[in-house]
Amino acid sequence: MLKARWIKIRPNTDIALMLGMMHHLYTSGKYDKEFIAKYTDGFDQFLPYLLGKTDKTPKTPKWASSITEIDEKTIIELANLFVKDRTFLAGNWAMQRAQHGEMADWCLIVLASMIGQIGLAGGGVGFSMHFGGGGQARAIVGTPAGISQGRNRVEDRIPASRIADAILNPGKKYSYKGKEKVYPTVKIAYVVGCSIVGYHPDTNNIIKALRTLDTFVVQEPWWTSTAKMADIVLPACSTLERNDIAMGGVHGKNGVYAMKKAIEPLYESKSDLEIFSLLAMRFGKKVYDKFTDEKPNEMDKIKYEYDISPTAQLMSFEKFWEQGYIELPRNEESYKFVRHAKFRNDPVANKLATISGKIQITVPKFSELKYKDFSRYPTWIEPDEWLDDKNRKYPLHLLSPHPSYRVHSQGDNTYLRSFYKINDREPVMINPDDAKNTVYLMAIRCVTRPIKSQDV
Repeated sequence: MLKARWIKIRPNTDIALMLGMMHHLYTSGKYDKEFIAKYTDGFDQFLPYLLGKTDKTPKTPKWASSITEIDEKTIIELANLFVKDRTFLAGNWAMQRAQHGEMADWCLIVLASMIGQIGLAGGGVGFSMHFGGGGQARAIVGTPAGISQGRNRVEDRIPASRIADAILNPGKKYSYKGKEKVYPTVKIAYVVGCSIVGYHPDTNNIIKALRTLDTFVVQEPWWTSTAKMADIVLPACSTLERNDIAMGGVHGKNGVYAMKKAIEPLYESKSDLEIFSLLAMRFGKKVYDKFTDEKPNEMDKIKYEYDISPTAQLMSFEKFWEQGYIELPRNEESYKFVRHAKFRNDPVANKLATISGKIQITVPKFSELKYKDFSRYPTWIEPDEWLDDKNRKYPLHLLSPHPSYRVHSQGDNTYLRSFYKINDREPVMINPDDAKNTVYLMAIRCVTRPIKSQDV
């Protein structure tokens, strides 16, 4: 048992919490002054904001408590605990998937810098410990790279979160990373292996946008919310119905596995490779040969990708496919690897990929962007929608965590939906404490809320 204590925080206020902790570390003198001076850039420009000299609002633990609903004593206790012993700050991907989310990740890095343990074993900060485990020793031999995506001759790009805006507003100007761009005119969309209705912000808006397309094609194994909207659905088979190669270890890449199909593709479904090959054939032999590398057979393609990889030097493809796997070697240094250790040992010779080569607490260049909802250093910017005192008409905050019964849209088949969904809709869960008959909200008013299972 970890005997961990869950500290309940008001959703989307992590930035305020971290600023409150940083304020305490600075005013108590418990932050690592040497680390800040040697490895970071711009702390002196960030400090006036932290102390409230720029906006007359010191980011004290008391201030943070009023926003996060975590008591002041706990915020101070957390800050003291983090500098007392070796502490690793594991940031997930959820904090930045919200309005002003970039500030949350930035805050975590600055907090870790003030703690001063970046580059030490068991300390520092990371954003890759949430599903695959970032502590794996990395193999010293490369794995098969997979089929090349080729080169897209269309150079225009739009941010993934603005698909709906682009479809609904052709020709509209928008700003991205300080540059003015123009939305293209989108007449057809071809979506493969993902459910944009499921992951795109503002679900109603993306549904509205997809309905305006002349043609919408979806290539999927699963009957997702996106596939349901398609004009044409190309049924792709699942990984259990085709041969392939898989790499083991999300970060370590320490093994290669033969993914031998368990059954033949069901009904009219085909592998993604076969579907794309058949489409390429419609464009003529030249396109078809280039796409397939003149290796239209699935196993020929798999063998080719294996044979040109470093893995082939350790074991022939024939033996690998018969054995089913190969474990890749790791040396002693792989097991001793510590992220950012080289940077800590010599920040001049091992500069970071930032403008200054150091951890940038302030980025003066960001001021040139002139965005109203952005800043050159980590800043608390009040979200448009959150559980603050002014917006307590709706006292509940909906979060959308990863589902328990599927991975994104994968595995969302008919049988599973009938097992756990309610009227073919994802169930909404609520903490029993929040569902009790009477709930007091910041002493503003008393709300009667007898919520029971199966309520709508």
